Amino acid sequence: MDGLLDAYGRLGDIDLRGCADHAARRFGPEQMGDGYLAVYEAARLGLSFRKPA
Repeated sequence: MDGLLDAYGRLGDIDLRGCADHAARRFGPEQMGDGYLAVYEAARLGLSFRKPA
């Protein structure tokens, strides 16, 4: 809970443009499409994306 309160106090330090740019690069249409194709291909080959516990 202390970490949450500390983070809340630093909300004004977040670079909103930087966050938006990062999200666009990571989750843009091309990246999402590539990710879905990788999942479908893995399923077709009987592979799994699950990480060991």
